[in-house]
Amino acid sequence: MKTTKVAIFGHGIIGGGVSRILLADQANITARTGTSLELVAICTKDAELDSEIHDAYRHLFRDAEEVLADPEIDIICETIGGEGIALQFVKKALANGKKVVTANKKMIALHFAELAALAEEHNTQILFEAAVGGGIPLLSTITCGLSADPILSLGGILNGTTNYILTKMDHEGADFATVLSEAQTLGYAEADPTDDIEGFDVVYKLSILCALAFGVGIHPESISRTGIGGITATDFLYAKHFGGRIKLLASAQLHADGRLSAQVSPTLIVGNHRIAGVDGVLNAINLIGKYNTVGNFLSGEGAGRFATAAAIVSDMVALAQGTDKSIRPTKTITEVTAPKQAYYLRFRVTDRPGILGEICSIFGKHDISIDAVEQLGQQKTNPIHFALTTFPVENEQFKTALAEVATLDFNAEAPFYLPIRH
Repeated sequence: MKTTKVAIFGHGIIGGGVSRILLADQANITARTGTSLELVAICTKDAELDSEIHDAYRHLFRDAEEVLADPEIDIICETIGGEGIALQFVKKALANGKKVVTANKKMIALHFAELAALAEEHNTQILFEAAVGGGIPLLSTITCGLSADPILSLGGILNGTTNYILTKMDHEGADFATVLSEAQTLGYAEADPTDDIEGFDVVYKLSILCALAFGVGIHPESISRTGIGGITATDFLYAKHFGGRIKLLASAQLHADGRLSAQVSPTLIVGNHRIAGVDGVLNAINLIGKYNTVGNFLSGEGAGRFATAAAIVSDMVALAQGTDKSIRPTKTITEVTAPKQAYYLRFRVTDRPGILGEICSIFGKHDISIDAVEQLGQQKTNPIHFALTTFPVENEQFKTALAEVATLDFNAEAPFYLPIRH
């Protein structure tokens, strides 16, 4: 049995999880897979500061450049994160013919085409199962399990932090700031939660999914993105009234004419959808295929130290076994549209006669049909709130009408809106 030698770059939460799995479960991995993975080097700048590094690991600490040049090392595991030094190390590893495993969604999303081309040029591979969905075997399902069923559309929850926040707001009626603070205390949210709550994290993941599912390369900035910071407890009251749940939803569809529609947005999911019932820190996604039109539904831990580390080690096993799970985009799309969809709008206004008539007049002028109007709660002082929903409308058509409505003098704040998914 050939032993595959592995080096870990970065030894924080995820890298430390990888080293523990490799050292604690080696016999089990070998028995199940017939593959022997040997951890021979750890490259980290904070080795003396990491209180979780056991004395038994210290003999593995080595210089990064020395490891990258070592012909005996087969796989580089990158868990540093970000685009800076991590990208430099990964590019050098590929150029030296080494196989690479990473969970770095930002690096993959922004540099996928470059890294895939570099791997191909040097007859090696880069795998990143843990970059999307954490412990869910999502990417291997797309690249291997569904290789004979072309994926036409996909949608789901790809960030556990925001799903936890929205679930708590929904169940407890709490405000956003309070739940965010709680999530940070529990370790579900970073001290700087911008990537999560503004949707950047999900945009990176959706970009990767589009490359694998549809074979198209798109820059994350091309995807329409809205965060969850504007959602209030009032929106959850209206959501329940309209028979729905609010989730931060990533969705994409490749149309028959080659157009791609994709967006990341908090969404009012109405009806009996499995995605709507996924709560807490869980992730879930539904993959609609050409032949499986109901979809393949996958759910599980989207993050977490050992769930992510286990996905990384699984990629190592695949590389050691010679399994090629890599897919390279066949074309690049620069223009990504938002889908045609219905909308929920919540208004906060200074009450006076004729408000609804003015809104309906503007929407009617832009050929937008109102589905329902509701005003909930005992509201006796100004400003007041009410909500309405529309029938499906093209995105640009909706945005034009909304901009005009937002200029009306009765608005106490800008109208808030969410797409609706039936």
